[in-house]
Amino acid sequence: MSETIKESDMFLPGNKSKIWIRTFGTFDVFLDGVPIRFPSAKAKELLALLVDRRGGSLKAEQAIGYLWEDRAIDKQAMSNYRKVALRLQNALDHII
Repeated sequence: MSETIKESDMFLPGNKSKIWIRTFGTFDVFLDGVPIRFPSAKAKELLALLVDRRGGSLKAEQAIGYLWEDRAIDKQAMSNYRKVALRLQNALDHII
């Protein structure tokens, strides 16, 4: 049985590179068929959360609740979230 892959027909702005996202089974993002490496597992999890929202909003507190289920939402948790979000943004900026 072949694995189901959800593929977008989106091209990155300014070039002809094709990006697609596998959401069934393991979550992975591919650029021209090559898997994108993420700076951390949490950065990849954060992107998965955002993809799952399909463009909807996600508050920092909600993301923290998903990424660190057993952690209180405090200053340290917010700091960790901001670091992960920045790592994800930098990784995506690098490929676009």
